[in-house]
Amino acid sequence: PSTTCGPGECSTDPACSFCLVGGKPLYWPRGCVSYSMQESGSKLRGIGATTLQSYVTKAFETWISAGCPGGGKPSVAIYDFGFVSCDAQEYNQDDGNANIWMFRDDDWPYIGVGTTLALTTLTFNVESGEIYDADVEINSFENPLTTTDANVQADLESIVVHEAGHFLGLSHSCDPEATMFAAYQFGEIKLRTLEPDDIEGLCRIYPSGE
Repeated sequence: PSTTCGPGECSTDPACSFCLVGGKPLYWPRGCVSYSMQESGSKLRGIGATTLQSYVTKAFETWISAGCPGGGKPSVAIYDFGFVSCDAQEYNQDDGNANIWMFRDDDWPYIGVGTTLALTTLTFNVESGEIYDADVEINSFENPLTTTDANVQADLESIVVHEAGHFLGLSHSCDPEATMFAAYQFGEIKLRTLEPDDIEGLCRIYPSGE
């Protein structure tokens, strides 16, 4: 799970450089989470917003239908709130917010323009770990996104399943077979499905029956 640890605040697990020791795990506190789709899609890659919506819906179904160790399903529900015009990654403390999935066609305003496939930004309570907002930006500016099973390059479905894990509160995994592993090899589609490490992480955040 991702935690409230900020840069330099927690130590690193010697067995896993991605894992910080300390802080409180991040989680959606009410057990019901909504998401919205930015309506423009990716004109650069020829991918409509409805296509992204179908992948996001399928990704969340994959996560929340996973069988937890010991039985049962993760105790979180996901709802599609449709399309929005807003394309900003932001959190407004004084007004309503939408948890938006969006493409970045025109530029990638973050570090790693050539190496980052997508970025999920979580806004959370630094004391409790409660997540307030999540926005997912997909780097269509730099990456040749594909939506087929043939001639796969940067597989959009794999990217979406991985980012859905971050959306729900998961950090990167050190298991190279896990969907939440930090690296992606162009042409792969195996991240479309979950591995035991992924499921164990989600069920730790949202135990079955709670």
